[in-house]
Amino acid sequence: MIHLSLLRLPAHSCFGTLLGLVFSSAVVTTAVRAQAPKEPRDFAAVNETVIDIAANGDVAEQVRYSVTDSDARRMNLSGIGGSYFKRLLGASRADWAEGRKADGSESYSLKRQEGQFYTFELNIAERGAAQNRGGGNWEFKVPPNAEFVTDNQGEGRAVYHFAYSGNILPAEGCRSAATVARGLGSFSGRYRVLLPKEATGGQWDVGRRVVKYKLPVVQGAGQTRLEAQVESREVVMSTAYKIYSLFPNKNKFPDQWVARTVFTNPSDNVIRGLKVTYKMRHADDVTRNYPELIPGQTIVDVYYPSFRPDLVTDVSRNVLPIDVAWTWTNADGSKGEDSATRSTTIEGRNGFVFSDLKAGTGLEILADDFSNAPMLAAWVSTNDPAIKQMAGTAQDFAAKLNPNMSVEDKLAWIYNTMVVCDVQYKLPATTTLNGAQVFDRKTVQNVYMPREVFENKSGTCIDLAIAFAAMAFELGFTPHLMLIPGHCFPVIQSGSNYFGIEATMLASSGANRGTWRQAYETGMKELQEHMNSPNALLIDLKALWADGVAPPQLEKWDSDMWERKGMGRAQLWQRLQALQNNVDPNLAPTGGNNPVGPRATGNGLEDGLTGKWVGGSSAGGKTYAIEGELAPAGRGVRLTLSAQLDNAVVVETYEGPVNGGNLTLTLRTRTVTDSVTKEVRTDNRAKAELFVRRESSTVLVVERVRRDRNGDRETFRLSRA
Repeated sequence: MIHLSLLRLPAHSCFGTLLGLVFSSAVVTTAVRAQAPKEPRDFAAVNETVIDIAANGDVAEQVRYSVTDSDARRMNLSGIGGSYFKRLLGASRADWAEGRKADGSESYSLKRQEGQFYTFELNIAERGAAQNRGGGNWEFKVPPNAEFVTDNQGEGRAVYHFAYSGNILPAEGCRSAATVARGLGSFSGRYRVLLPKEATGGQWDVGRRVVKYKLPVVQGAGQTRLEAQVESREVVMSTAYKIYSLFPNKNKFPDQWVARTVFTNPSDNVIRGLKVTYKMRHADDVTRNYPELIPGQTIVDVYYPSFRPDLVTDVSRNVLPIDVAWTWTNADGSKGEDSATRSTTIEGRNGFVFSDLKAGTGLEILADDFSNAPMLAAWVSTNDPAIKQMAGTAQDFAAKLNPNMSVEDKLAWIYNTMVVCDVQYKLPATTTLNGAQVFDRKTVQNVYMPREVFENKSGTCIDLAIAFAAMAFELGFTPHLMLIPGHCFPVIQSGSNYFGIEATMLASSGANRGTWRQAYETGMKELQEHMNSPNALLIDLKALWADGVAPPQLEKWDSDMWERKGMGRAQLWQRLQALQNNVDPNLAPTGGNNPVGPRATGNGLEDGLTGKWVGGSSAGGKTYAIEGELAPAGRGVRLTLSAQLDNAVVVETYEGPVNGGNLTLTLRTRTVTDSVTKEVRTDNRAKAELFVRRESSTVLVVERVRRDRNGDRETFRLSRA
């Protein structure tokens, strides 16, 4: 066990938050000082932020972030640079657009100054950062970790002073001891808001955390003109659909917008009554209203859709349109309207993209490669009956074999239950960088839910870590995922102790499979090695669940489902006893609790299941004939069924493992061929399972369950052809 004192950081900070230069609500507030520090100390940076608001709502922001020379060297070792600052600054608030210089170049600039201290100075023009509420009423939202001190007049304008402090963490819901160990710990300083010189009636609204002020009402002259630019997110992950509405609902994850429209009034008159509506399949319509746009003003309208659960029913990738429409009233009273359509790629249920940084964006640290890491919490099931039952099996086995079980014993039996279920590690899709295998941040990897890992009997390092974490949670532990370059492993917390487990020791054969002790010792070594690395993120799953990154609703799970799949508690107990007879007791860490042993080879079809089968069934009052063929498929079996239904021939292919002569097969392909036109249609959305048991040497009983039709069931027999 390891006491990770350095990892006891606040749980609410992650990707999209950094320093005091961001506006994210996720930055954790620490003790506020009325008097800002003048000089940085080791592990304690000084931040000076100035917000200069123009009369049209644009903001010129300057941030000076100062550290000691020794901290600067630590930051350099961690790969923290100016472009990293810029991306986090831009990601933390989506409701402003970056301005441009007169020559068309980006307004953002970074200066590194060396003197007594090492200072980053950032300057950026933010279009539309202040909000126009109409009738000359304006407001500017202040970040939650800025504490109001006072306001006064300075340089002919009202100035609002805030004490500013917090912690520098890599991502919301993710923690890294390296943020402390490498000098990226806390910061404190001042945050000042300078109102426009024309502003009057300034007021600090502590409840809404905004500085409110009034400007002279603009009358304007001449014709009006409205410009609009719509942009959309490249990819939306359907399994993590709940995260995309957390900013308007919980003020969390502001960077997870799906579309936004930048409106600009380049004319000399006032545009009134702007109304913007977003429509998207699988989501509720969203409409927002803006009372006016004065000349030169920008409004950035951000779309955070509330997706419906049916988004997850599409198992394949889809491109969905986003329809945006807007109306307004011109200065002469005439009505204007316009619209645009953009699209986003909706990944299927298992599709996970490691990073949402656009192609061509340079990477600096692990947080760039894993900017979507918090979304992995949506894949770790909570309260799933399938996992509750499997976790109960693990605890039951542990109690039977060692009544006085320790924490390690319980964790051992999560691993050992995965062994008994024949769950194996499989290699993920990787790319090579500098001779080392790493995840491709732009490649979509299939990441499976915990129940799917057991059903598929295999998983990548992420799949196995997720399944282990879900089981540990059901047994009362606090689960984490540790991400390091090219790898993921579960880290389980019990009290103040942390336990690393290398789940990929679940190798593909008995000879190569690691024992629990090997998996435990390897995982603890990895945890010790990476706990102070800048290239390691510890994902706090419980914190993210509390923030709303919740798993999707899964298909109904019958209480006898594991038995029908050959993995019921009694069935696994028999397998466990058989395996234990081949185990060296010295391999087990405590109480002999390790069933790892030699495994039978082959796919279990040596007893005559292969070949052609025939039978029949009925649908809608009509009978039809079924032809089937069983053949080996890797370590499992493939069953192809064909039937003539009305004027079409339907062919379905099922695959899955063999469990002692029983088959649990999942639908892989389904084609429908028109008997007249010969047109072939592929049905990618159909979801079904077959449960096959041998009644005799010549008869198979098949139960077919359609998951996409509320669990419709059909039972028929197949006889040897």
